[in-house]
Amino acid sequence: MPGIGQKAGIPVCTTAHVKKKALELGTIPDSVYDIIEIIHHLKFRDWKGVRKEGNHDLVIFSGVRCDLGEQGFSTLKHFAPHLKTMALCRHSHPNADYALPILNAEKWKDYWNNLLMNL
Repeated sequence: MPGIGQKAGIPVCTTAHVKKKALELGTIPDSVYDIIEIIHHLKFRDWKGVRKEGNHDLVIFSGVRCDLGEQGFSTLKHFAPHLKTMALCRHSHPNADYALPILNAEKWKDYWNNLLMNL
């Protein structure tokens, strides 16, 4: 099943350790960056983006470790006001512009499947 990036036609960036699993699931990432590296690049308005087509206006995190995700959202909140941020994780992220409520694994999986079906 294609992932959210392919279904919505949005650029996909994975970390190195996630790339293999993404490929197994049929998602071809546009780029591969370390989480700290991508957050650093996203801060700059003149960065060319993961497809080299220009910077982004929305960043979606999913599957990022909670501590790294929260620090990343905090950094982007304070140093990248040109971006909107979204967390599609089971755990809430108060520094994201949009985050799901805390969900158990079953409810999160249902949410994710519904999201993919409706794209």
